[in-house]
Amino acid sequence: MIERGDKKGLSTVVTNLLLILLVLVAVGVVWVVVRGILSEGAGEIEISQFTFDLQIQSAYVSGTDVVVGVKRNAGGGELSGMKFVFSTGTESVTIDKIGAINELDRKTFTFTSAEIPGIGMGDEVSVAPIYESGGQKTGSVTDSATISGNPPAGSGGTGNPGTGTCGITVPLRTLKTYWPAVFEFSEL
Repeated sequence: MIERGDKKGLSTVVTNLLLILLVLVAVGVVWVVVRGILSEGAGEIEISQFTFDLQIQSAYVSGTDVVVGVKRNAGGGELSGMKFVFSTGTESVTIDKIGAINELDRKTFTFTSAEIPGIGMGDEVSVAPIYESGGQKTGSVTDSATISGNPPAGSGGTGNPGTGTCGITVPLRTLKTYWPAVFEFSEL
């Protein structure tokens, strides 16, 4: 029989207090570890790496070279260059082009076959900003495009500027075949 002064066991109140104390200590230890991890990772993240907006407007083969046209949209800070990544699907080549491009400006880059061996029509090119922030850093890829075999419309050719001639010769018979309603009036 247990009498009033018997100290053989702990009361439920003391047991509950010890459990609460152990839980608080465990939470404190976990918080110290998590806070250290978060503060280390947060030092590497900068808002400027997410605000650059580079857009590939054209990517095409010209002879043995690959020509890439890039437009910088509004946003970001001082851009010191761009990183181009050319990929065949199994292999990739990375080239840094140092040089500023202002907001809302366009710039064309030509890459020789010696710089990007094995890259051609059907392969992919991506662009990422290079910026200064306590040293040179590379942001995330902002755009990608498939390299085509032809320059985009309006980028040159055999046409005569200002005359409305685009430089493409199409036989009249072909036009009449595909658009007969347009040429009905010319049949006299």
